[in-house]
Amino acid sequence: MIFLNDAQARRFDLNPAFKIVTPALIVAGKIMFAKEERWEHPECVICDVEDVNLDSMKYFNGNMLIEYPKKSKQFWCSCCFQNSHSDKVVNRILGTVEERGWD
Repeated sequence: MIFLNDAQARRFDLNPAFKIVTPALIVAGKIMFAKEERWEHPECVICDVEDVNLDSMKYFNGNMLIEYPKKSKQFWCSCCFQNSHSDKVVNRILGTVEERGWD
């Protein structure tokens, strides 16, 4: 698997992945827990759906969630995005033209 940094991922229309670094725990000069590094997909800010790559399994970076506003690292699934934003924003970002009936 290939892990792309933020700029590379956005260039390929993918979402950035997060590198989680857990520092080592040293007590009285002895290492209790070693330093750990792992990559995680972003999740929807409301429903915690995890971002995955729908096009290819070659890249770890996902492309299922919507990052709004751009470069904010706030990700939305399409359902939560439509329910949380105005029709004007949804139409601009998703390119839809239909009016939602419940507003």
